[in-house]
Formats: sequence, C-alpha cells, structure tokens
Amino acid sequence: MGFPLEAPVFIFTALLWISPICPHACEQVNKALTSVQFGDGFSANGHELPLILQLSLLSTVVHSLPIVGTTNGRHHMALRNWIPGRSKRVEPKAFFHLHLISDSTGETLTTAARAAAAQYPNWQAVEHVTPLVRNEEQLDEALAGLDDQPGLVLYTMIDEALETRLVERCKSLAVPALNLLAPVIGMFDAFLGDTRTGTSGAQHVLDETYFSRLDGIRYAMAHDDGNLPDDLDSADVILIGISRTSKTPTSIYLGQRGVRCVNIPMVPGMELPEQITRLKKAKVVALVASVERILQVRENRLRAYDRDTEGDIYVDRASIQEELAWTRRLCQSNGWPMIDVSRRSVEETSAAILSLLSANK
Repeated sequence: MGFPLEAPVFIFTALLWISPICPHACEQVNKALTSVQFGDGFSANGHELPLILQLSLLSTVVHSLPIVGTTNGRHHMALRNWIPGRSKRVEPKAFFHLHLISDSTGETLTTAARAAAAQYPNWQAVEHVTPLVRNEEQLDEALAGLDDQPGLVLYTMIDEALETRLVERCKSLAVPALNLLAPVIGMFDAFLGDTRTGTSGAQHVLDETYFSRLDGIRYAMAHDDGNLPDDLDSADVILIGISRTSKTPTSIYLGQRGVRCVNIPMVPGMELPEQITRLKKAKVVALVASVERILQVRENRLRAYDRDTEGDIYVDRASIQEELAWTRRLCQSNGWPMIDVSRRSVEETSAAILSLLSANK
C-alpha cells in the first residue's frame, strides 16, 4: 500500500532518499508517485503538496532517479534520455540492459553511466543497480540479474576474489565488463607511488564536509521562497529572480554541495528585503531566462492546477518582459551578476554560481 498524501511527510521524504538501495522502498515510492502530477510545481490528486515534499521531489528529479520497479528482489531504473539544456525528451528507438554493480553505494557508477548514456539519445538504458556487494551471497544476487538480462556491466569492487568471479561470469556470457575506477586508481598509484587503503566506499565518511552538506540542505529549505529575510547575512549566496527561474531546485542542489543558499522571489509591486543591499558576506546572484521559456513554464504550471491561462497577467508576455527588465535594472544598479537559465540544467547553473563564489574568495 502506497503512502497517502496526508501521511507523515518525513516518511515519504525518507523513502525517496533510500529508494535507490532498498527495493521495498522503491515499490512504495513508485506507488505513491502514481497519483503525483508533475508540472512546474507538484500536486497530488489536485492538492498542492507540502513544501518539504515538493523540495524532496524536486531533489529527486534533479538527480534523475526515475524508479521503474523491482525484479527478483533487485531494483532497476530506466535512464531518461534528455538533451542537455532542453526540456524536450528524445524518444529512444531501442533499449539495452546496463548492470551497475558496486561494493559501495553505487553513486559513482550511476553518475558515470548516465553521463555516458546521455550521449546516445536513440537508446534507453534499463538500469539494474546492485549496491553494497561485499560477499559471495550478494554477488550471487547481482549475477542472477545478469544471467536473466545480459547487458553492459560497469562495476566498482575492491575485493579481488569477487571481482575475478564477476569478470569470469561476464566472459562466459560474452558481455563487456569494466571496472570503472581501475584506470583512475592505476594512475594514482603510478603518480603518488603510495599504497592505497583498499577500503570500499572510503569517500563516504562522517566528516566535516558531510555535515556541511546536511546543514546546507537544512538551510536551503528553511530559507526557501523568501523565508527568514532577517537572516540573510548568514548565507553564502542569495538567489533572486522572478517566478519560474529555477531558484528552489538550484538552492537545494547548492545545499547538497554544502553551500548555504537563500532564494528570494522577485514579485512585481513588492520590494526586496532592505537588508539585501548592505550584506557583508553573502553574494547576490540573479537568475533570469528568456520570455519564451518563462511563459512556457508558467502556462504549464497553471494548467497543472486546471486554471485558465486566458487574460492572466502571470502569463502575459509583456508583463514577463517588464519583470525581466526590472531584474536587469536592479542588477545593473547594484552590481549583481545574472545567470541565464534558459538552456542550463540545475547542475550547470549551480556550477556557474560556485565559480562566482570561488572567484570572490
């Protein structure tokens, strides 16, 4: 049974985060999302979802975790093929199976696999993820999936005995297999001349960086959409922009990178907080987009709520042009940088912001 809308939000949020490694959670999220409508905002059965749940869903979309289902206790996902910087999906002409087997969380594999798969828009990968493979029994589970649905194999594995067994099975099935980290580690060995630890998931430690990321996410959610305007100077960066310029997903992504980010909407007829012009620490960055892009996203949002777009100033082209002109005038008078997000992904926008922050240090 999927969780209804009124279920505790923290349960739903937790399921979204653990679904990549928990098949049962995967099923629950898949069922719960069947009633969710995705527009520019999120709603379920015609009701707007709580803010924290909207942010969780946004974060899931940002990291491209489209859950398909489970097979024999293993979960799999179909990689979405998108053209970077565009919202239109390219429909694939063919499918192939991609097995990602890791002795850690599998994040390294999925990131690399999706970067490679995005180069082939005519193909869609059906992704079979088996994380935390650290003994023979866990490897058996991964190999069973490979036997059922042969395909490309990417893996990261420290245990040489397990790796040897995996490679031999791939050879017997005549499927290609690649240890993703082997060439990288080999280069490090040659350059550093030092002995590696051989620890699985060594990058996942509860250090200062980890807790900084948790604090960044908490901070972004607490300061979303102009909340807590008297606390602006505790931020690293303040995002401003008119409606539908990707402020919230960008602030959440930056939070995951350990950046304390505030986002403040620019609403016609309303002044920005006075404090924003005399900040000592935080950097102000404006997000803008083309009139066509903002118009399209706003119209989609209204339709998602069954609202008529005819005559609504929110989707009036001239009004949007004036809002953007106001943004540019404000930035020019205050010396604030602007980033056009029309053809940028959230990751690309965030990279540009991080570059600005780094240049100011």
